[in-house]
Amino acid sequence: MFSLSGLRRGIVRRARSVRFARAAVTILSPVALAIAGIVLIMVVTISRRAAADTLSTRAALQSPPRVRLTTIPVVKLPPTTPLTTADAARIKHLIRQLAQIDHPDVVLSAPTYSGTGFAPLPRFKAPDVMCVGDPDDPNHPGASALTELVRLGPRALPFLLEALDDSTPTKTVTRQGMVLMRFLTRMDTNPTNAREEAALATLPRRTLSPFSSDPPFQKTLPRSSRHIRSGDPEPYTLTVGDVCFVILGQIVGRSYAAIEYELGFPGVVVNSPTHDPELARAVRAVWSGPDPARRLLDSLLLDFATRGVLQGDEEDARWSDFGIGSDPQAGAALRLLYYFPRQAVPLVVRRLGELRVYDCAIINGEWRSSADRVRWEKRELANGVSTEEFIDAVAWCHRPAVQASLLSVFQRTDDPDIMIATLPALDREKHGPLVRQKLGGALRRQPPEDRIWTGDGFAILRALRQFGGEKVRPLYREYLNGASGAQRRFTVCAVLQEFTGEWDEEFLWPMLSDKRVNTVFYDHPTTAASEKPRLLMRVCDVAAETIRRHRNDVRFEMVGTEPELDGQIRRMQARLAASSTP
Repeated sequence: MFSLSGLRRGIVRRARSVRFARAAVTILSPVALAIAGIVLIMVVTISRRAAADTLSTRAALQSPPRVRLTTIPVVKLPPTTPLTTADAARIKHLIRQLAQIDHPDVVLSAPTYSGTGFAPLPRFKAPDVMCVGDPDDPNHPGASALTELVRLGPRALPFLLEALDDSTPTKTVTRQGMVLMRFLTRMDTNPTNAREEAALATLPRRTLSPFSSDPPFQKTLPRSSRHIRSGDPEPYTLTVGDVCFVILGQIVGRSYAAIEYELGFPGVVVNSPTHDPELARAVRAVWSGPDPARRLLDSLLLDFATRGVLQGDEEDARWSDFGIGSDPQAGAALRLLYYFPRQAVPLVVRRLGELRVYDCAIINGEWRSSADRVRWEKRELANGVSTEEFIDAVAWCHRPAVQASLLSVFQRTDDPDIMIATLPALDREKHGPLVRQKLGGALRRQPPEDRIWTGDGFAILRALRQFGGEKVRPLYREYLNGASGAQRRFTVCAVLQEFTGEWDEEFLWPMLSDKRVNTVFYDHPTTAASEKPRLLMRVCDVAAETIRRHRNDVRFEMVGTEPELDGQIRRMQARLAASSTP
């Protein structure tokens, strides 16, 4: 079923450490999909025939990524209250409950570079490496236990480390199906952390396949002890120890991924401390100690002092290396505020005050000129962090000093992405006029027409609706009236699909007569029995689909010829007219 919220999957994500890198739309035709399938089969076949992976020594690796380390803050930590017998028993019970996990959601490994997945905070509920249980069911025992263990943080660390080799099976079974499965020993690190680097050096390195070189910036040092080939019946059951590995990563700000799909390798990789004792030993060597709170605090302070730098000439590699310094810093700011708020607030407030937050004339991921690009690079490099990501990582905090600093950031920036990142810290009533003024101005600066439905205009409109509610309706009118083309109508449909239907009558009902097609090549099948032939979506089609999502008394299915869809729309219009009659 067509979903406008899924349109963003059709846009190549802005480079993870460079939120303002180029956005491009990739539309795969059936022929392209067929070619991709053939290539995948060839890769799988060659990978299966490959001999044992070539061992690589540390000396053969490229130089590790460069980062810049500033002065590490000195923070005094008062003595922590010892755990009682009841506290320890409760934590052990929570770990046992992890065996109830019955639904892992594994994700592509690219997003796992970031350490911002953090289960206790709703804004960061989707973890970087694994989501367990039904996200809509907070009473799921396994999911709630995971969230609570992350919330406990340093108090749970010793118990989680002890349980890394707990082979108790969960209810989650990963089947290889039509892809390969590999067991690796992958441990994410901050390269400035000597303890982590020493532990990392104990793990031997193998490549996944002749097509995967595991770039050093991923800090990937895998070990392959078993190769499950395509079609083999053997599944893998996630263990309690594997889930503890994931929880540890969320606490300390590392991308510890138990199960993930791997880019550059046609299959699934499993990082299991219960399967590979070397991984469990390395993780324990980093995080074990007599004072778990002090160990965690020292690591977070080191991460907080890490800055990203640029090196090399190739754009993607330069900014990937920048993320090695940027990501730990943003993740540390979040965790310092959560676990050590009294000590962290002055550090975060000072850091927010140092950030350069001027706009860099980026529209939908594109710079208006080379000078604007240079201006953006200078800003990010001076900040030593992805500015938007750092602000996003701390905007949840309700401490007055942090909120005041974020308000100051909002007031002095003219960058719409940074404005949007600060909104969780602002008061809807008190700051509403200021938000409407500044984001409204950013909306007016959008180009009259753009081929991207879900670009900057989408982000601004969505943020306005979330923050301002009914008071921002005039800005939607102004946006639609500001251009005669169809793109803005598609964009408004995409935004309104994420909300309820109070605005449908004013904005969407008139679009049911607009038969202009999109220029992004989003299309739909003409018959349910086959994916071909396909037709470009029209404004009226997307508006009808959005209305259908808001109402139970109308029907619309985006399958059929244009006359067939027109018939569905006419019936919808008649039903809407009848429902609005006094």
